[in-house]
Amino acid sequence: MHIEDVSYRDLAMSQLTTEQQDFIMSTMRRGKRSAWLTIMAEIKGIVLSPEDDEEVIARKIGGWILDHFDDLGTRDGKCECGQSLRYVYHVTHIESKDSLSLGSTCIERYTGLDAKTVEAVIKGMKVFDFEKDEILQKVVNNWMLPFDIPSDLVVPTDIQQHFDVGLPLLDRQVSRLKKLILKYRHEQKRSFDQQFLSENGIRRKEIEQGTIDLFSFMEESAITTEKATSDKVVVPRNGKGEVPNFNVIPETWKDVIQEKLQEMKMGGETFVTSLQISNYVAQVFGYDQDRYLTGKPRTYFWVASYMDKLHSLEVVEVYIEDITYRFK
Repeated sequence: MHIEDVSYRDLAMSQLTTEQQDFIMSTMRRGKRSAWLTIMAEIKGIVLSPEDDEEVIARKIGGWILDHFDDLGTRDGKCECGQSLRYVYHVTHIESKDSLSLGSTCIERYTGLDAKTVEAVIKGMKVFDFEKDEILQKVVNNWMLPFDIPSDLVVPTDIQQHFDVGLPLLDRQVSRLKKLILKYRHEQKRSFDQQFLSENGIRRKEIEQGTIDLFSFMEESAITTEKATSDKVVVPRNGKGEVPNFNVIPETWKDVIQEKLQEMKMGGETFVTSLQISNYVAQVFGYDQDRYLTGKPRTYFWVASYMDKLHSLEVVEVYIEDITYRFK
């Protein structure tokens, strides 16, 4: 059964609260009125200002404008010509204040708008019918957002409104949200890199210009300006000391990380953080006291760079302080 079927649409609507039903209908009405005004302004060659509200636009356009639109579900409406209607366009004349309830075929006859204009307007407004059906389809299918949203991300008002009333997002909103999260994570990683550069005095200009990236640089050179690895004492497990100035992450660290991740996954854990594993590695190898000014263990950046490349983990959130992963 398809969402176009009345019974299916009624089933979907019956699963909604009164608040959710009102939200869908009011959003559709506002959307269709705005679509009518925008398309009419474009057709008539009227230049609109970003500051113009709907009433100002309506006055600029003049003549007939859409007051609101109703999808009655069944043909219970009535056109001025006497024809029964499901879709009812309520139009009002700006100057005369006359109001008419019309079907799509009678708009041209009663308002004097040419067929091309009517077709363009109706086509623009039908988008909102499709979006309503998309929401109802998702309601019936118990749709859920397939990814997590960073807790401190500022969500656009229209998307937040859907969350507030508990309605599924439209595909176009999901796509926009993904782009916002991607941008957010990029900015977080940039801040993350900047903090690391500040703490460790790494070649800031080269990394900012993209000549080298943070994790690649860490694999190629020392984290600090301390002596080379050969001059440092490599402390055995459970010893006391500083993290050696490695050029690459040791295989023993990789083994410990893999063992811990496997243990967590088998234990039913869903998420893991780079700081969590970094602290574990520091504890296992006796580097627990060797930390940056921020309090992070000096194992952090090697562990984070390694975890970032694991196919068994999926990045969920990136913060300056930590990175959260989900087990795949």
